Amino acid sequence: MSNENKITSKILNKLHTPQLLDELVNKLSFSEINSLLMDLFSQITENIIPEDILKSYSSNYFVKPSSIDTIDYHKLEVEVLSEAKEEGIIPIILSPLALLGCCSSIATVNQNKIISALRGTEILSDPTNMLAVYIADGLKSGTINRTNNEIHICTTHRLTRVQAQYYPGQVPHFGLFCMVSSGKDTGSYDFERKAIKKHIGLYKTFLEIKFQGKILLEIQHRAGYKDSNGFFERISGYIHKEFQDTQIVVTDKDLMNSYYKGINIKIFLIIGEQTLEIGDAGFVDWTQKLLSSKKERMFISAMALDRLLM
Repeated sequence: MSNENKITSKILNKLHTPQLLDELVNKLSFSEINSLLMDLFSQITENIIPEDILKSYSSNYFVKPSSIDTIDYHKLEVEVLSEAKEEGIIPIILSPLALLGCCSSIATVNQNKIISALRGTEILSDPTNMLAVYIADGLKSGTINRTNNEIHICTTHRLTRVQAQYYPGQVPHFGLFCMVSSGKDTGSYDFERKAIKKHIGLYKTFLEIKFQGKILLEIQHRAGYKDSNGFFERISGYIHKEFQDTQIVVTDKDLMNSYYKGINIKIFLIIGEQTLEIGDAGFVDWTQKLLSSKKERMFISAMALDRLLM
């Protein structure tokens, strides 16, 4: 039993209602649970006074500001979004909220790592999930036209994640630049090669010019792709050929990691003697799940903005 389950059991036993959680989940509708929680939080906040807020602020690391320079951070956002737009990658602004269960149902991320909220939402913890939902909804409704079998969108977002442990001075929110490319399988891994070229090419150009360094790519084999070994061999060969002036290493790390499919590309920036891991990329099956189509293909990537400014 996990620590979370132990705590829940202890609370329910204290209330002498050991079956309460099961009854809430199985006997109430989602809207009824939402109404119940709204009333619960409303009653709790009626007893909170300003002095309580100040006291809570000193101990709650979720609400502390970042130490990153504000102007430098927003300049970096504008620069990378502008570069992406010039390459035909459309910038959009996401909501601070995501759909409840968006990460755990699409990307198999434990819900306990995410801050769940009311009204069927959660605090956005991975922009690529909602970019995938945005694309899938647009394709289904006809509001998005996937010209030439491709759509490329990007965003920057400050997101929050719940970690098992925090260190002094660390805050649980950080900034990411994310890209998502969507297409269909047309054979010969045509979409896959084009998506990798667009994403990795952008990171290479932007980082090497902006920070006067060199990028390093670490290619990791992943399961979950049809003809996994053949796919990895052909795609890794393509990456070596396309980015001949880039240092590339191939590793076999955790083949059973289910987040990415077929391949995971780790992106490092080398400046002098320092090597920083600043992003990663890979193929996911999210639009296959959302649109119930095995022909759907999606490539995602993300770059840590805070880490580049530290």
